[in-house]
Amino acid sequence: MYRTLFTKKLAGGTIAVMLLLFVQSNSVAESGNNGFGGRVAGSYLVHADLVGLPLPLQALATLGADGGAVATDIDDFGYGVRFGFHSPKHGVWKQTGKQQITIKVLEFAYDPTGALTTVYKLTFIAQFNDKNFQRGAGEVKFDAYLPFQDVLDPDEIPVASGEGTFSFRRIDF
Repeated sequence: MYRTLFTKKLAGGTIAVMLLLFVQSNSVAESGNNGFGGRVAGSYLVHADLVGLPLPLQALATLGADGGAVATDIDDFGYGVRFGFHSPKHGVWKQTGKQQITIKVLEFAYDPTGALTTVYKLTFIAQFNDKNFQRGAGEVKFDAYLPFQDVLDPDEIPVASGEGTFSFRRIDF
């Protein structure tokens, strides 16, 4: 009887500890940055001007409270199909200032036959212009790599680089 009671208490205590760890692990992004991730999280309409590009780019970006980032823009899925198309962008963001974040994403470019031609690594430094995290602006830099290059290797030399500016505002209905 004592052994059964002890086993039940041990199991109950183990479950309680596991639940506590689960709750804490789900809120790491929030607790580690005093809720900053929750204020940043959302979807944004982005307007970018890249040096040397004849058109401004329009994009939709979604930032998760956990630091995840995804985006699509007008060169994805069809704009300029005669030259190829681009994948959606995937990556991460982190806080780099009081109201500033740095976003790093990868994007794949394909020719019209579907062959991978270029891998882009883009870095956006975004400054929110208001305390409600509704809009802002920043600078973007990109590096282009050939398919066989390791874009995650900091010593890899890109075949091309560029820069520009962008502005953004939260999509809020």
